[in-house]
Amino acid sequence: MPRRAINVRTIGYATAICVGLVIIFTWFLRLKPAEATTDPGLQYDLTVTVVGPGSVIYGTTTITSANSPYILTFNAGDQATFWWSASGTVKFVRWEGDATGTDSIVTLTMDNDKSVQAYFGYILTTAYTGSGSVSPSGPQVADQPVLVTASPSTGWRFNQWSGDLTGSTNPKNLTMDAPKSVTAEFIKTYNLTTSKIGNGTMSPSSGTYDTGNLASITATPDPGWRFSQMQVGNFYYNDNPVTIIMDSDKNVIGHFIERKTLVLQASPTSGGAVSANPTGGTYDINTVVNVTATPADVNYWRFDHFSDGVNNYTSNPLPVTMDDDKIVTANFVEVRRLWTSVQGNGTISPAPPVHIYDKGIDVPVSATPDSGWGFSHWTQSLSGSINPTVITMSGDRSVTAVFLPLHALTVSVSPSNSGSVTADPDTSPYLEGSQVVLTATPAAGWRFDRWEGDVTDTTNPLTVTMDNEKTVQAVFIKTWTLTTAPVGSGQIVIDGTGGTPDGTYDTGQDLNLRAIPAAGWRFDRWEVGAVTDTSNPLTVTMDADKTVQAVFIKTWTLTTISNPHSQIVINGTTNQPDGIYDDGTVLYINVIPQYGWRFEQWSGDASGASLPLIITISADTTIGVDLVELSRVIDSVIGEGTIQRDPLQDFYEPNTSITYTAIPAPGWSFADWQGSLASANAQETLTVNGTHLVTAVFQRNTFPLTTSVVGQGNISSLCFGSLT
Repeated sequence: MPRRAINVRTIGYATAICVGLVIIFTWFLRLKPAEATTDPGLQYDLTVTVVGPGSVIYGTTTITSANSPYILTFNAGDQATFWWSASGTVKFVRWEGDATGTDSIVTLTMDNDKSVQAYFGYILTTAYTGSGSVSPSGPQVADQPVLVTASPSTGWRFNQWSGDLTGSTNPKNLTMDAPKSVTAEFIKTYNLTTSKIGNGTMSPSSGTYDTGNLASITATPDPGWRFSQMQVGNFYYNDNPVTIIMDSDKNVIGHFIERKTLVLQASPTSGGAVSANPTGGTYDINTVVNVTATPADVNYWRFDHFSDGVNNYTSNPLPVTMDDDKIVTANFVEVRRLWTSVQGNGTISPAPPVHIYDKGIDVPVSATPDSGWGFSHWTQSLSGSINPTVITMSGDRSVTAVFLPLHALTVSVSPSNSGSVTADPDTSPYLEGSQVVLTATPAAGWRFDRWEGDVTDTTNPLTVTMDNEKTVQAVFIKTWTLTTAPVGSGQIVIDGTGGTPDGTYDTGQDLNLRAIPAAGWRFDRWEVGAVTDTSNPLTVTMDADKTVQAVFIKTWTLTTISNPHSQIVINGTTNQPDGIYDDGTVLYINVIPQYGWRFEQWSGDASGASLPLIITISADTTIGVDLVELSRVIDSVIGEGTIQRDPLQDFYEPNTSITYTAIPAPGWSFADWQGSLASANAQETLTVNGTHLVTAVFQRNTFPLTTSVVGQGNISSLCFGSLT
């Protein structure tokens, strides 16, 4: 930094302490006069640092790594000229700081503090074999590690170092403590690439090999593929793996061929056999295979078609192109015979005697009767009477159609419009021996009674066997409907049986009905249309549809809770109200308490204190009363006097306060209270709660008698003797 000081140059380190005009220097090295400057009062420092075995010369001063950093002081504006010096194998490397480059002599104008570093070292000589480059080279700073890098040319690789570096690490550090020589060895390489045609893998897929080395390549087909050949340029090899000499960049192509599987099967397996030409089961894609189906026995089986899951083919043999995995099924069909015949008058289709069909096929079969005859049923391999029908040719079959004569059935009803008759089946005329079910259905207000005609019976439905032509009549009887409807809660039953009377009855029939009320209800009356009746039971004659109502009225029970100190009565009477009442009954109820008790309020299902209590019966009700026992006092006197009680009455409400005053007779005085009062106060308060006994005690008044004697003698009393 610029400063004003004495004109002195220092080499080494010095410390200056200024006190006024006296300057004391403490020297560590030595003093040297400085050159004159234009401004002797302003100076700058130049710091010189030497790195390595060389030196920097300034005038007669030699600066080395041993005595650096070295400070030179100059007047402002001075020209500082210095140079480097090296000998033997030592080489100057570069200037750094305020001087740069490799000039041997450097001049700086000292217009500020400055610093310079001089680097010395040794020559690094590099070389290589093959093709590539090595860096760095030339002068390198002494005793410092240099990272030496070998860079191979394209198509070459670094192999190893020789000289002052060994091994194959790249890049690698080299310490420059002397001149060094390094050689990098490069080896020529070639690239191996692989590709494929088809599906598979090539191993290795690629790689780099030194010139002349051998490369082994293996082709592995994917599932469903096979290895075909290796192609290297224009050459083809069946070897796998294949070994080649890497004397140039090479591409190896693996050829794979897709394989397809052919599965042959027969359906059913017992129907025949299937063969392929060529044989094998697995084929190169697009190979054409001829498939042949052969029936097991031509007398019972025949070839029908080939199927591959998508299409059906009837050619045999069948050429199959293996463009995919395939399953080919040869379908064989078993054949069977059908014999037909008739019994009775009619025809059958298929016509007799025999026909041949594939096994399992459904063959339509029909029977046509002649006039006056009807088809009855099938026999042998068929049963039942469905016509037309089918027969499944699961084996050899025989079918006979049976025909029978026909008979007519005539039905009617009596009286007319009283009902109807249905026949099942309703197919008159009927085959001889057929069974027909006749069902008689009465019209509204009628009931079936019996069958008449060629059949007399009461069964309904009725089964008639058609062994000849027949006439049958259904007889019906008029009925009326009785409907009962309780009003309220109760039930209506048939008297004596307890059964439900609702139902249908023959005209003129008499019924005895009884009304039974439910618990808490009572029977009141019958209502039959506009007619009412209170008889129970009631006789009803069924001469029309009738609705009978039994009217029940809800009742409730009134119960009073007895109290030994009162009586609950119906107002205006002495009758107790306990009993059963119709719903909505209004009652006036009163209570009569005993002497010494007072009615307080109603309890149970009643509340309040109204007298009389007015209630409307709408539920089972329980009524009680709450009474209050009145308090009573009994007064007495001992001695002579009177008792004054305020208020004065026979009975008191509990907790009433009574003021007692004791009044003595003349010549007497009040002593105290006894009983329910314990006090000596003539006036006292008593709070009553129950029965109390109060006694006022009076005592006669007494006075003192004083006597004296004048002279000689004494005074005596008749009562008390000598008085002294």
